[in-house]
Amino acid sequence: MTFFNTSKLSTKLLISFGTLFIVLFGISNGYLYFQATKMVEKNTTEQTVPAQAWRPAFLLRTYLEYLEIYKHKGIIHNAFVEKWLSIAPEKRDELIMAKHLDMLSSQIKNMESGGETSNFYGIFIPKSQKRYESFLKESNDSMDLPIIQWLISLSYSQEEKSHWKIFETKEDGKTHIVTATPIIAENGDITAIAYVKGDITGLPEYLAQVINVGEKGYNFIANLNGEIIISSSPEFESYGNIHGINVMSDAFDDMMSSEKKQTLYELDGEKRFMVSGKLKPSPWIMVTDASITESLAPLDKEFKISLLIELILIAIGLILIFIMIKRFSNEIKVLKDFTTELGQGNIDAKLQSESKIKEIKELGSSFVTLRNKLSEAINFAHEISNGILDAKYPQLGENDALGKSIRQIQQSLSKYNEKEQKNRWITEGLAEFAVILRNGGNVAEVCDNILRKLIKKIEANQAIIFIAEERGGETLLTEKATYAYSRKKFHTETITLKPGEGLIGQIYLEKRTAIYNEIPEEYVKITSGLGESTARNVYIIPLIFNDHVYGVLEIATFDPIEEHKLDFIDKLSEAIASTISMIQTNDQTRRMLDETKVQSEELRSQEEELRQNLEELSATQEENDRQKRAYEEEIALLKKEIKELKMPV
Repeated sequence: MTFFNTSKLSTKLLISFGTLFIVLFGISNGYLYFQATKMVEKNTTEQTVPAQAWRPAFLLRTYLEYLEIYKHKGIIHNAFVEKWLSIAPEKRDELIMAKHLDMLSSQIKNMESGGETSNFYGIFIPKSQKRYESFLKESNDSMDLPIIQWLISLSYSQEEKSHWKIFETKEDGKTHIVTATPIIAENGDITAIAYVKGDITGLPEYLAQVINVGEKGYNFIANLNGEIIISSSPEFESYGNIHGINVMSDAFDDMMSSEKKQTLYELDGEKRFMVSGKLKPSPWIMVTDASITESLAPLDKEFKISLLIELILIAIGLILIFIMIKRFSNEIKVLKDFTTELGQGNIDAKLQSESKIKEIKELGSSFVTLRNKLSEAINFAHEISNGILDAKYPQLGENDALGKSIRQIQQSLSKYNEKEQKNRWITEGLAEFAVILRNGGNVAEVCDNILRKLIKKIEANQAIIFIAEERGGETLLTEKATYAYSRKKFHTETITLKPGEGLIGQIYLEKRTAIYNEIPEEYVKITSGLGESTARNVYIIPLIFNDHVYGVLEIATFDPIEEHKLDFIDKLSEAIASTISMIQTNDQTRRMLDETKVQSEELRSQEEELRQNLEELSATQEENDRQKRAYEEEIALLKKEIKELKMPV
């Protein structure tokens, strides 16, 4: 990555184009190979192998159904067999049985396509272990012992169903398929076994011819337990049972769930495909197993050849690209030198030569225009820095972002300068009024001084201040100062309003500033405290401090008051309310001190009077005690005299 970042433009372009070509060719070839592989795999798994496998499976199934029908055609005549068996053995006529079978075989033979039949229908008598076949006399020599033993074993079965088995005859080396069904009498005993024997000696070779599974594929027939009955490959047949091959065992078990099935699986890292079809009415299943990897081998070879050709084409393309890039990089170098000087701040930089390539020539012209634009921007910045805020800057068009940004900066500076002047005006004004408020005096004096200064400061026409006062247990708004046209205005009597009365009273209760613009002259006369005024704009501001309203300021002007002046009045109103609060608090404190002094004098007078009363009360108490003692002595003396008078002489 470091090498790429430090390389020349030509090297970077060559690497980029080369990488792009390789990636594009890789992606396209990978995609084509993937799609071709997918198509071949789909064709193999959905069309070629299934079509090849299911056709012989269908034919074989048809043959087995034919044998089943052949057998059941004979079972229809089991009534004759039962009747024949009911006759005592010594009285049975073997020729009658033979004629019966010949007649039955003649009927069944019409089902075959013609020619000499290779299928034999027969009756096996378990009790006598004799069998009778069509067109043959009774004989035990034409059947191998395994078939006879198998028929004997079926005589112990109590189910009247079809049994199937394949045998290889030792005499002629042929392979036969035998299907048998026990014939059960009304008493539940097996009286006979009907069977059909068919020749399938050439079946493995036939499967190998009609189904192309390659060198790594197999065709086989197995029973439901997985035992391999017939296979086109002796090597595969040697496994004996599908369940001996772990991966194929899982795929085989999956196929048992349906009549026809297709399954993909992997064996030793190789993708394989298995197609199955149940061979009803037998309990067998025919399976074709093929290697998908083997079927893709021709495609891999073609892909490698295609890849080699594409790599050669890529190399040729890279050489042509290198030649074009070399020429292009030389033109770019001229532009790079010009823009480098421009980037270093040299607005006098010159473009050394014009390119022969149209696009690069236009790019050079654009850089020259940019240089001229930067020069104009620098000159404009110098004027702005010198305080010339109304300097002009030519804008190239609607998309001139630099011009728009510079003009926005100019507008922002102008707005900031204007805002700064207004803030300075507010700050200086508050400082001026702070001096007036600090000088103090009573409420009326403060209000007079404030209005005199405020009228001139905001260039208003008229102003009045109402102060809230407590009188007789109720709050009244009393006029404290009025100014009109920069002169104090005197009323013959003081204007007094109650809270809620007129505009002043409403604003007092609502604690909010009210602005009325373009109001009729009559409205001012009726609702305003300014009397007859020609002003068309009225501003009523409550004097609030710590959420308590101390009064109301009303201002009238010909023209609307500017926003920054309203902010100033709002801040000043709080300062006025704070000063009035302080003056009222001081006045209340003085009144309380005076009341305290009077109360102290009264308390001392009451205390002296109380002391005198206590002294008089004490003297009275002493006199009462003395009289009480005198009375008690007199009573005692009388009691003594009475006692003496009562004594006998």
